[in-house]
Amino acid sequence: MTLACPMSLSKFPFDEHNCSIRIGSYAHTVDRIDYSWVVYKSKTPVIVADNALHAGMNLVNVFSHETTAHVGTGDYKSIVGTLLLQRNPYSYKVSLFVPNILLGVLLGLSFLVSHRAPHARMLLLAVLVSLVIGQNYLALRNVPILPYRTCLDCWSYSMAAFCVLAVIGFAISTSVAQFKDCDMEEKLGSPRKMWKDPGTKTDLIFGSLYLVSFIIFQIAFWAMTLA
Repeated sequence: MTLACPMSLSKFPFDEHNCSIRIGSYAHTVDRIDYSWVVYKSKTPVIVADNALHAGMNLVNVFSHETTAHVGTGDYKSIVGTLLLQRNPYSYKVSLFVPNILLGVLLGLSFLVSHRAPHARMLLLAVLVSLVIGQNYLALRNVPILPYRTCLDCWSYSMAAFCVLAVIGFAISTSVAQFKDCDMEEKLGSPRKMWKDPGTKTDLIFGSLYLVSFIIFQIAFWAMTLA
């Protein structure tokens, strides 16, 4: 027999599924056919072959029970076997989530690069943004087309938004520095007073906003995903 298991992939790649099979008769009552599980050379009556599961799924548990439907024409018994399956997200953690987190932190630290070195900072942003977008594109390419959003979609869109935020912060700090006198160290006579530089202030504001938002997103995402 070939059976189908309805799955909701909204939490992909952290999804879990209950796949059940019910065997019974609605033509013969329990007086004529009595279904029951039999344990044979195993601790559970449901035995799953080693090669029966998809490479990306893990078998968490196996459940079996018997049910009886009481209707007007009699009692009809059936047996139910349920497989609890959990997707293995290890490959996504190694190839996507961990690298994206590190790149996201580097994007936040890019605000420490002085706005007086726009070419170096632009090159750094271009490399980091390209890596983030490339990693998420490769991950989404292998996901089937669904009519709803998954956890992987939310992650990819959020990381793209953080890339945009870093680029916007760079553009604003550079624009502010062009309209202000950025040679504050020579005028004020103290390196510590360079924080009064408008471009540096802008970097500090956007860098703090970026890092706080990134931390909040990480906490919220993993709390909802692993709940």
